Amino acid sequence: MATSLFNLNNLNGNNGFRIPGTTQDDRLGTKVDLTGDINGDGIDDLIVSSIDGGNPSNSPYSYQQSDRRGETYVIFGTRNGFNSSFNLANLNGSNGFIVRGIDPDNNLGSAISLGDVNGDGIDDLALGAPYGGGKLTSYGEEYSVGDGRAYIIFGKRDGFTASIDLASLNANNGLTLGGIDFQDNLGTSITSAGDINGDGIDDLAVSAANAGKTITNNNGYSYSDRRGEAFIVFGSRNFNSPPNLAQLNGSNGFKIEGKAAYNNLSDDLSNAGDINGDGIDDLIIGTSAAGDVLDSPYANGDSDRRGESYVIFGSRNGFNSQLNLNSLNGSNGFTIGGINPEDRLGNAVNNAGDINGDGIDDLILGAKTANQTGEYTAEGGVYVIFGKNNNFAPQFDLSNLNGSNGFAIPGLNLDDNLGNAVAAGDINGDGIDDLIFGANTAGQTIQGFEGYNYSDRRGETYILYGKNKGFAAEINLDSLNSADGGKIAGVGTEDLLGSAISSGGDINGDGIDDFVTSAPGVDIGGEYTKEGEVYVVFGQKDVTLLGINGTNGPDKINGTSNGDLISGLGGNDIINGKGGNDTLRGNENDDFLVGEFGDDVLFGDDGSDRLNGQAGNDTLDGGNGNDTLMGGINDDSLNGNADNDKIYGQAGNDTLNGGNGNDILNGNDGFDLLNGNDGNDSLNGLAGRDTLFGNDGDDILSGGSSQDLLYGGSGMDRMNGNNNADELYGNDGNDTLNGGNGNDTLNGNRGNDILNGNEDNDVLDGTKFKDENFGLNERDTLIGGTGRDIFTLGNDGRVYYDDKISASKGISDFAVIKDLEVGEDTVKLMGRVEQYSLNFYRNGSGNFNAEIVYNPGNYLLGELIGVLEDVPSNLNITDPVFNII
Repeated sequence: MATSLFNLNNLNGNNGFRIPGTTQDDRLGTKVDLTGDINGDGIDDLIVSSIDGGNPSNSPYSYQQSDRRGETYVIFGTRNGFNSSFNLANLNGSNGFIVRGIDPDNNLGSAISLGDVNGDGIDDLALGAPYGGGKLTSYGEEYSVGDGRAYIIFGKRDGFTASIDLASLNANNGLTLGGIDFQDNLGTSITSAGDINGDGIDDLAVSAANAGKTITNNNGYSYSDRRGEAFIVFGSRNFNSPPNLAQLNGSNGFKIEGKAAYNNLSDDLSNAGDINGDGIDDLIIGTSAAGDVLDSPYANGDSDRRGESYVIFGSRNGFNSQLNLNSLNGSNGFTIGGINPEDRLGNAVNNAGDINGDGIDDLILGAKTANQTGEYTAEGGVYVIFGKNNNFAPQFDLSNLNGSNGFAIPGLNLDDNLGNAVAAGDINGDGIDDLIFGANTAGQTIQGFEGYNYSDRRGETYILYGKNKGFAAEINLDSLNSADGGKIAGVGTEDLLGSAISSGGDINGDGIDDFVTSAPGVDIGGEYTKEGEVYVVFGQKDVTLLGINGTNGPDKINGTSNGDLISGLGGNDIINGKGGNDTLRGNENDDFLVGEFGDDVLFGDDGSDRLNGQAGNDTLDGGNGNDTLMGGINDDSLNGNADNDKIYGQAGNDTLNGGNGNDILNGNDGFDLLNGNDGNDSLNGLAGRDTLFGNDGDDILSGGSSQDLLYGGSGMDRMNGNNNADELYGNDGNDTLNGGNGNDTLNGNRGNDILNGNEDNDVLDGTKFKDENFGLNERDTLIGGTGRDIFTLGNDGRVYYDDKISASKGISDFAVIKDLEVGEDTVKLMGRVEQYSLNFYRNGSGNFNAEIVYNPGNYLLGELIGVLEDVPSNLNITDPVFNII
């Protein structure tokens, strides 16, 4: 699994802080932005929105606590430090301010951004309220007509009041942009577009997802086709009045229409940086409802919703009043299409900074419902496209990402929705930008009814460090280690961590980018209160783990009662996680790691390490070296990995994996699963009903005291069921199987096997009963032991050891039954009684052996399938000892 980088419960003011929502159902963290400085003090500020925030609702029809006018909070950055928790109620103008929607149900903060659109050298705040605008009254209730509003609050150095009244905006302190038509929903997305026209002033891009061409039906009712529209408003040092979006003419901005009806341009907008290296900022527009038109008479022109994103190159040569997305030809921009239907590429888009360190900006895009393993699985995906100094093809095919032009990151699990939010910044201070992206419905697996498993939806935020050493074509998040990046998990069930993410700003003024991730589902006041919470994590220079680090010498480190992230680094370290869900890494040398309480994750890394999970459901990974792993009292997962390891499950239902090397695995109590993997391993189930897999190598498998299931795998394995009724399968190789006490089932499968039932009533089968060969070129030895045993020489309509060569007696493949007890044991045969005969001969002890010969009637010679040793000479094929089916 990906390395856990940080426990959000450990934010203490020195490494970051939390911002809890203040009111039930606010769901703080709709959007976050940490990319600008609105008060001009040289330190970046944070913007956080809650579209469900507002005044207490007085509507009898509302199920919400608030009137959902929406609230946006601005928190000023500072070098004077933060407490572990920031109380939004304490915003007073000197440390930040609040902006509320003008009317109920405006949903202010649906989109937020920072940029300097008036050219005064200070960033401005842009806010979208897609349900703002004009009003109408119906049944005594006042409603917005939904044309939408976008608000610009100009930054300034002379301070703000604690609250900003949007109705007071004028050309001196800000701007209000209105949607053009009824239900356009202007403000669906909004961004600083950088300087797309190259005049030295930042520009603004804002979308109206439900705008479009007017359609009039047969009843005379007119409505929008909802293709969506985006408006690019050029920045200016002389805004005398708010720009009229219907009058953009190419000199003051331009319009972009969605390519087809119901495309809903756009989910997300972002400054794309300078992806083509011409020195002018570019724009990216994500439209997840776009795609190929469905070929169905019932589709009504709808697309397959694979999603499309459009990159528009900046230019100093001017723009027309309207840009046609179909005209993008590689020299003026290009189109990126989703790979498969329902991928919804473009639900999130962003400038990725320069993640590969080549000096050119890159792009990051999300496709949160991309299906990785089947139909409607919605694991999601993230795609990175590297910038370059020359033109792009008109259409960029994401399936051609190969590591040199970008890479893909597929989601891991069903309904993770990886890519719901994407961002970038240099959070480890190495001079190369890093990626931060969310999977807000990922989480821990819950075992559901009738085997249906689902996520607890705590959410996850992933970090992938940038590097100039190249990337693979596809990044496996499960294999991320601390050098590559890792993940941060939501604290509680249904938190939805990663719903919004931002980076690229430095809120604590230490010179390293920080990042922000939101969890709008967090309950603070009780169950299902959904106040929401936002987390700010400070960047750290040259760090592999955002937690407690040891030195390069021998350290003794104790965690706290919370979930800790501790890295020993060099030296022979002793690390104790204490309470909470901890992640411990030994790193180099021979370390001793103890999880103690909580569900802990322990990595030995290099060296011969000792790992002890103790209480909780722990995950232990020995890494390189000859390690010793001990689980503890709950259900643990233990992985020896490389070299020769000793692994002890202890109590609980544990999973043990030996990895490479000659390993010793002991399940101990509970229902355990043991996998030897490579090497010559020793597996011991001991107490509890266990399942053992030897896999490769010559392994020794011992079940223990309960009903166990043993699989030898390849190699020459020795297997012992021990007590109780066990099932043993030798699989490939020449294996020795001993049932022990109890009514056992022994199956040698392929190879020349020795099966010994030992005590009680056993079933012995020397072949692989579902193999087409049914024992060809095998000579198996079957020993029943005491009890009433069954020796199987045929089953499932097949005769075992029959090579079907009519001119050959088949002496290269048969079973030897050493101790048939007439009157107790049974030989199971397949066919009819007249197809079998017994040929007797004396053995070296003077007793009789009997050959069991099979002839379906067309063989020149009968087929030898078995030899019965030391049996009465008057034994007849019709005797009850033979069960012919």
